[in-house]
Amino acid sequence: MTWNGLKTTDSVKRIEALAREEGLRPRSQNAPAWGTIVVDAIGLGMGVADQLEDLRYHVERFEGGFKAGRRGKFINFRAESYWQFRGRLEEDRISLPRDETLFEELLSVRWKPSDTTDRIQLEPKEALKRRLGRSCDRADAATMAFFEKPTNSLRIGTFHF
Repeated sequence: MTWNGLKTTDSVKRIEALAREEGLRPRSQNAPAWGTIVVDAIGLGMGVADQLEDLRYHVERFEGGFKAGRRGKFINFRAESYWQFRGRLEEDRISLPRDETLFEELLSVRWKPSDTTDRIQLEPKEALKRRLGRSCDRADAATMAFFEKPTNSLRIGTFHF
């Protein structure tokens, strides 16, 4: 799910409402948190992640510019998440809702091997934004939602700002 233009506190309230609808619960004195909220934690998302953690939710911070898990193949987490998402689609392991905006964004992302290491890199977000005339929020949210890091937790929602 994506949105923009809200204050971080308003985004947190919206996420809390969505989490309640899905049965997500924060940690309490008697029980651990149930489920995980994935947040694009760069920029505004950092404050959202902090506030959700203060409310005792289990938050997974997605930081696309950080080093990839498979550093020999990918420049960063963003490239790795898109590549992993692509593979799952090719293998019919996931299906997508009919969403023309999402399709356009996913089909618009360009990649290339890096100049120095031959690792896979995606074009900068700003270049994609200029070409599309908007940010690729839906594609980013979808790839973050299905990105597999070593974890045992269940993801309920992914929020991109």
